[in-house]
Amino acid sequence: MSSTNVVTLDSIIDAYVANAVSLQKRCQTCSGTNEDCDICTILRHRPIRDQLESAGIYLKRYEKDEGNDYGYRNSFLTGSYARGTTAKRPPKDVDMFWVLDRSKYAAEKEPEPAALLNALAGVASSKTGTSIFGHAIINVEAQHRSIRIDFDDDFSIDIIPAFDASREGKELYEIPDSKLGRYIESNPKVHKENLNSAVSESDLPKLKNITKLARQWRGGAFEEHEKKPKSFHLETAIVEILRSSSLGTYVEMLQHCFDELPAYFNEPRIPDPACPDCPKDQWVDSYLDELSVEQKSLIVERINIAQGALAEAVKLEEQGKIVQAIRKLRGIFQDLPEQEPEALLRKTKESYTPSHATANTGGRTQPWSPRTPMVRE
Repeated sequence: MSSTNVVTLDSIIDAYVANAVSLQKRCQTCSGTNEDCDICTILRHRPIRDQLESAGIYLKRYEKDEGNDYGYRNSFLTGSYARGTTAKRPPKDVDMFWVLDRSKYAAEKEPEPAALLNALAGVASSKTGTSIFGHAIINVEAQHRSIRIDFDDDFSIDIIPAFDASREGKELYEIPDSKLGRYIESNPKVHKENLNSAVSESDLPKLKNITKLARQWRGGAFEEHEKKPKSFHLETAIVEILRSSSLGTYVEMLQHCFDELPAYFNEPRIPDPACPDCPKDQWVDSYLDELSVEQKSLIVERINIAQGALAEAVKLEEQGKIVQAIRKLRGIFQDLPEQEPEALLRKTKESYTPSHATANTGGRTQPWSPRTPMVRE
C-alpha cells in the first residue's frame, strides 16, 4: 500500500491549514474584484490610502518610497497578514501602518493621542458611503491605537498612525495610545523579522502554520463574552516556545505548545521585540494585568482542554481508530471539514447492514487508505 494514501492526523492537519485556514489567492493578477479571492479583499488598502490622502490626511514623504504588495514606506501593511500568520477565511480585517507628516501634525509638539486619533477618524468619516471594489464604507471610528474602517461585508481596515522616530540608524516609530495617554515606541517590521528568524533558527517551516492553527483554536475555544488570549500574544509565545526546537510534525509541535502555553498566562513576561527596554505596560502581554484571576484561569483551562483532546486523538490514532481521532481533533478545530474516512463511514452506515460475519471486526482502521473496504468507528 502506498504511503501517500495513508490518512494520519498530521496529513489531515496539513490539508486543513492549506485549504481551510490559509488565505487563498484565486487570481493570476489580483484586481480587487474577485469575491472568491482573499487577496483581492486585502487589496482594498490601496484605494483607501489614495482616498484618505486626497481627503486631507498627510503622510510623510520619503525620497525613496516605491510601492510593493504591502504598500509604501510611508503606508504599509502590518499585523498577521504581513507576517504570514493570518488564520481567517475569508479575511475579516487587515492592519495598515501610516507614517504621518510631522510638520503637519506635530510641528511644535505632538498632539494628545486621543486628539490625533479623533481628528484622523473625522477626516476618514468623510468617506462613509464610498464604494471600494463594490463594497461601501459603513462606519469609521477611533480606537485606542488606530482608526477602524468598516465595510458592508464585515471586512475592516485598521489604520495605525505613527510618527517616524528613527535614530542612530534604528528604524523606530511613535504610535499614539489614547488608553495610556502617551505615544509608545515600536516597529511592526521587527515583529515580522522576529518570526522569520525563529523559523530560520528552528529549521521549522511549519512554525507559521502552527501560529495559524493556534489562532484558529483561539477563535473557536471561547464564547463571545469571554476574555481570550490576544492573537499577537499567542503568536509571540509560540515563537518563543518553538524557537530552536527540533520537533517536526504538526501533532508534536501542537502538543509541545499546548503543554507550555499555560505558563504564559500568569503575568506579563514578553517585552515588545521592537522595543525591549520599553515600560512593562507596553509589553506584548501587558493586558494580563487587566484580567482577573478567574479570567486567566479560564484561558489556562481551555488550553489544557485542547491539550487533553489532542492527546486523546493521538492515542486513538495509535489504536487504529482514525474516525474517532478525527472527531477529537474537531474538538480543537471546530470547522475541520469532513474527512475521507468519515465520509466512507457515513456512506457505509447509510447503505450497509452488518452481517454476523462482519459484526465483530474490532473497529481497527489504521493504516487507512481509500482501498480499505470497510471503515468502522
